[in-house]
Amino acid sequence: MLYGDNRRGDFPSDVKAAVQYGENLQALAVALNTVGAVSIKRTHEILSGVFNIPIAAGTISSMVKRCADGLSETVGKIKDKMIGSALGHFDETGTRVDKKLWWVHDASNSEYTYLDISPKRGTAGMEQCGVLPEFKGTAMHDCWASYWNYPDIQHAVCCAHLLRELTGISDNHPEQK
Repeated sequence: MLYGDNRRGDFPSDVKAAVQYGENLQALAVALNTVGAVSIKRTHEILSGVFNIPIAAGTISSMVKRCADGLSETVGKIKDKMIGSALGHFDETGTRVDKKLWWVHDASNSEYTYLDISPKRGTAGMEQCGVLPEFKGTAMHDCWASYWNYPDIQHAVCCAHLLRELTGISDNHPEQK
């Protein structure tokens, strides 16, 4: 190369901004927040403290949203598979969203697990999440009264939940032994 010659390469087509985080960092941020259930704020603190990466909480939130948007078609297919399943296991459990109690509604079988989240528990949350209202198979669940609001399906009560109910009765009413 002669002095004064200019050489230019092609700028990577996937780089759209002056500062951009790579796919590995984005995957780590999303995994911490979703799989690890680490808040956006705490994910920011971890990345900033451990890796000295001054990534904004809003950027992390955008990464999680982009990932979710990219998976929406797959999640929809899983939901459809659960709606059409002959046997589904259903449950709900509480979680915190912005310091408020929300409910994770679970529909699963041996091949698929569909999770949805709602601020509502019981029938209102089940309706919002949309599997049970369209489900036609056998629903395996606990003794929560809301499940019995679906009379057009077959019901099966989970043995582990039955044992928990019986243990509770035995523990709380020893005089009836």
